[in-house]
This record gives sequence, structure tokens and C-alpha cells, in this order.
Amino acid sequence: MKKIILLLLVLLEVNCANASHMMGGEITWECSGSNYIFTLKVYRDCREIVLGTGIQQLLVDNHPSITTINCAFVSIADLSAPGCGYDCSIANAPGGAVEEYIFKSAPINLGNVTPPANGWIFTWNLCCRNSAIMNLNNPGLLDMTLRSKMFSYNGRPADPCFDNSPAFAERPASFICSGNAYSYSNVAFDAEADSLIYSWDKTAEGSGASLQLLNYKAPYTTTSQLPGFPVMDQYTGKVNLTPDTAMLQQGDFATCIRVDAYKCNVKVAEIYREARVELTNACPPLFGGGGGNHSPQILDVTTNLPFLDYNDTVFAGDTIALSIKFQDLDFNSNPISLQVTTATAKGLEFGINDTGTTGCLYPPCATLNHPSPYTFSPASVFLFNWITGCNHVVSSNVCINNQSVYQFEFKADDNYCPSQGSNTSTVTIVVKGPLITAAGATLSCSFPNGTLQWYLDSVLIPGATGSSLQATTNGIYTVIATLPGGCSISSPAYPHGVSETATVFPEIIYTDIVPNPSNGIFDLRINASLNGHGFIRIANLSGRMIDQHTVYFEKGSNHFPVDLSRHSSGVYELQFYSSGGVSHQKIIID
Repeated sequence: MKKIILLLLVLLEVNCANASHMMGGEITWECSGSNYIFTLKVYRDCREIVLGTGIQQLLVDNHPSITTINCAFVSIADLSAPGCGYDCSIANAPGGAVEEYIFKSAPINLGNVTPPANGWIFTWNLCCRNSAIMNLNNPGLLDMTLRSKMFSYNGRPADPCFDNSPAFAERPASFICSGNAYSYSNVAFDAEADSLIYSWDKTAEGSGASLQLLNYKAPYTTTSQLPGFPVMDQYTGKVNLTPDTAMLQQGDFATCIRVDAYKCNVKVAEIYREARVELTNACPPLFGGGGGNHSPQILDVTTNLPFLDYNDTVFAGDTIALSIKFQDLDFNSNPISLQVTTATAKGLEFGINDTGTTGCLYPPCATLNHPSPYTFSPASVFLFNWITGCNHVVSSNVCINNQSVYQFEFKADDNYCPSQGSNTSTVTIVVKGPLITAAGATLSCSFPNGTLQWYLDSVLIPGATGSSLQATTNGIYTVIATLPGGCSISSPAYPHGVSETATVFPEIIYTDIVPNPSNGIFDLRINASLNGHGFIRIANLSGRMIDQHTVYFEKGSNHFPVDLSRHSSGVYELQFYSSGGVSHQKIIID
């Protein structure tokens, strides 16, 4: 029996070796009318066999009728460092020789059904992992599984499509010089400007009911998957690490990054990126005894100090102007030359060639004085300019904060070999529209960039054009702000004394929320006598609103997920506004 088991293990090891060239990848999707188009990206170690260009099949779990999605081959791209004398076309290339395979599905309709609480899970699986991976136990006997999850948004069915998943803007880091400080980005962009949160996660194998999350081999853990104590920014996905040469920390390491997308505080997607990173000590010193390579600097033009990740909150109509300097004074040793830097800028709000005011997701677009990528030596300055407008408050009438978050990534790569030094900085801009606040019957709206007009139950209130209003009549109040250019933005609706406005909402028979207490994930249950919509508002005990959104319900029983897992433990109040009155209920997060 022992001989049979040993033989099976040997055969499994041999079969797995055929796929050990796979380094990772990710699964994402985009809207196309009522349909979804899925994209599978797979990264290949070019030291091993090719993947092939046949149909790749995603497995679908928890969907009532769809179990597989076919993805057809689209393209192959060589991601090897340029100018270093190796790529995927040559034999015996180092670990930095990497290819990206892209496969896409045809538009697929997921039906007039709603994902369950644990979401629809999409997976792609291949045996097996590279046996040289240092931070997993018995890696050569493990499959590699890529996965992503799609969740419900306030009970909406998947048809029509209403959400694009986040999509990574940068290719994963795969080849890093041990001992050199290194920064790399996992930044992703979202077409609906959903809020994104980044975290480390476990790698996986198997699929469906057999999907298994893998523990990391000590001393590595889920939050410390690489040598050098890697630190990741949860809002930008930026990772900083310094692998330790003295401890001979080199080899292959499996990593997994998760991006959670929140639409008005409701989680709608989880995207996982798996990537295998190779650390190498085969890196020459800089010319002149400069030691290990230094990543390019990203500097504030005024102070010449590091340009740290930039965050600002503005009102629609404001202009953002930034000056960002890129610099690298290192000399390569072979041949002896000042390093050349390539700077790139990415973001859904950049226009054509990064210099035009059209071609972005929501015009007017942000612009630069240089198109990117832009190559120079030793330094150059990028001038960033963005005139915000009405289009940039895309969450209008949905979220309580009536604002959207936009990110722009600036990246600098040098031409050090065999592994480029890299540095990134992220610019995050929050664009706000008008928002109503209340103190008793006094309603206020602070918005400095336009003229205001108040409405009651969608009817204009004559002469109500100031920043405040005395609410003498119960109903649903809104403010429309008109910018000098002529575009208009509406505030979220504010229900004042809505229990007496029976014509606004259909009758609600009852509401309930379970489980209560919970870990922050609740199920709001509404029984209605008519189709319609209502407002959910959640406040902490001090009265500060932390969430508000509209729900659309049908006659009969309805279920809506309420995700407060990002908030701290404590007692909160959930208010549901309807024609039957206002339902108040205390909810507890353990």
C-alpha cells in the first residue's frame, strides 16, 4: 500500500510540474447593456511551458442556472523588464521573464436573479503550483485557483447589469532584488467610482464546494507573505518592502491581494489577484560604490521632499492643480550611465494621451503637461490639472454623502537590471455635491460653487434659493445646485416629517432586521403591500449618519443586505422611511 501511495504522489508531482509555470492572475467583469463580459488574466513564468490559447472555462458557484462561462483567447503580452537582455523569446530567461495571457467571454446574461448573501463565486483552476514556492507547505502538490465574487446591491437583480468590477491598473510585481527598498502598486480603478479597500488574503486551490484557502508556511502569514515586512495601504493597494540580503531571503513566494468594492457602503464585489514573486540576490551594485539600487524619487516641487500620497476633498466646480517631480540620480554600472526614468500616470479621469480634456470616464478630464509614459533623465516635472464638474458627482441621489472618490496613480520606473526600481504615489480626490443637513426644522445646504434651488416633493419652492430653509411642511426636500457652466446637481432627498406624506411611498406592513446583534452583516426584511421604494438611514448614538441609500421593493416579502462590517462595534439606529411612518430599530455590531 505504501508503494502505491508513493507512486501516486510521484505521478501527481509529475503532472503538476506541467503547470508550474503559472504565476497567478485575476478574474474581473464589465457591463455591456444587460450583460456581463468576464476577463481572465493569467501570468506565466517564461522559464516553463506555454499555457496555450484554447478556451478557458470559469466555474460559477451559487447561481441557480449558470455553472460555467467560456473565455476565448484575446492576446499575449511580454511583461519582461525592457533593456535587460532577457524576455520570453529566449531560453533560460530569469524569473523576471513573464507573459500575460488575456481571455474574455462573450456578453452573458446572468438573469433576472439576485446573488445570494455569500455571492456568486467565479473560479479558474489549474494544477499545479511551482514546487519551489517557499511560503506554502508542499506547493508542488497544490492547485492554483483564481477567484472573484459578485454580490447583491440592495436586492437588485443582475439583469440589467449595473456594476463593473474593479480592474487592476498595474501588472503585478514578479522579480525583485533582495535587499533593495521596493515599492509596487496593486491599484485598481472602478468605473462607478465605488469605494475600494485593499487587503492581504490567502491563496486558494480547488473550486466550488472543494475550494480551500491555503495557510502560509511559518514564519510567513496572511498579512506578511513576503520577506521584508511588507506593508500595504488599504486605500491605495501600495506595497512597501525591503527584502533582507543578510538573511539570504531569496526564492519564490506566493502572494494574494483582495480588493473589496463598496457601492454606498454595500459590498458588491471581491476581486482577488494572485501573483508569484521571485526575490533574487543576483543584482549588481551601482557605479561608484552606491550600493544597492534606489527607486526613483517622486518629489514635491516646492519643498523637494517626497511627494506623499495626496488626498483632498473639493466641491464640484473646483480646480485641482499639482506639480509633481520625478528624479533618479543613480548610475548603472554596466554600461556606466545615468539611469533613465519612465514616468506613467493612470486614472479613469485622464483624457486622450493624458493631455486632452475628452476621452475620460466623466468629462471634463484631468490633464498633464506630458503624455505618459514619458522617459527622461535625470528629472522631470508633471503638471496635473483637473476642473471638476457635475459629472463627477456620479453617486448623486444614492449615497448620503453625495460624493465620489477618484484616484490617479503616478509611477516611476528606472532602467536598472535585472529588476527595475519602482516607486508610486497616489492622488485621491473626493468630489462633493450639495448635501442637506438639519437642525430641527432648519434645513441647510452648503455648496459654494453655484446657485441653489430648493424643492419639496419634487416641486420648486418659489424664492427658496438660499443656503438654508425653514421646513414648514412635511415631505421630501431636495436642493438642485447649478454651476456657472450651466450643469446641475441634485442633493440626496431629505425626508422631513415623512410619516405624514402618505402619497410619497407605498405602505409598508412591517420591517425587521436579522441577525441582531451581528458581526456587521444584517438582513433588512420588508413586507410591502405595493411595489415602491424607501430610504434607509443608519446613525450612531451621537446622531451622526454613517449610511443612507434608497431601496426598491416589490409587493410581498423583500430582503436587503446591510453591510456595516467596516464600522466599529457598538449600538446604532436604523431608520426606514415609508408612508406608514418611520421605523426605528436599534442594531448592535459585536
